[in-house]
Amino acid sequence: MVVYPYELSIQNLGVCSFIMCGYTGNLLRLDVQRHVAKVEPITEELAYEWIGGTGMGVRIVTSEVSPDVQWNEPGNKIVLSAGPLSGTPGIGSGCFGLVTKGAMTGGITQSQANGFFGAFLRSCGYDSIVIEGQSDNWIYIYIEDEKIEFRSAEH
Repeated sequence: MVVYPYELSIQNLGVCSFIMCGYTGNLLRLDVQRHVAKVEPITEELAYEWIGGTGMGVRIVTSEVSPDVQWNEPGNKIVLSAGPLSGTPGIGSGCFGLVTKGAMTGGITQSQANGFFGAFLRSCGYDSIVIEGQSDNWIYIYIEDEKIEFRSAEH
């Protein structure tokens, strides 16, 4: 259990569970080199400590990518994450974040975008997608609910 410095927290109110408070509890890890998809659980503590799509992405990149890895090397990771409001009727709820190692500085970089990706990601049952490795060929990833396919993008 995470202990928070403030008295009024969601846990203390008992009004919602982890899943009800904007998280599916699932992270989708895609190894594009080996064409392997794996679903991993996201803990409640991790979600509350690293709030939102950008927070989750920063946590993953800082803990899993070595400082020596360059932006264009297979050891770098790209994290696409939906925030806890994605897929809700709230304004700006389609937002998602992208976090990776940047080409210009070699440090962590992030960007956010609106649209429907965050809501669709959440409707497929995932909070984040971690893309790792480097494919030998051009591919794209097809996701529909629990169906995940690595498809050729070559013509």
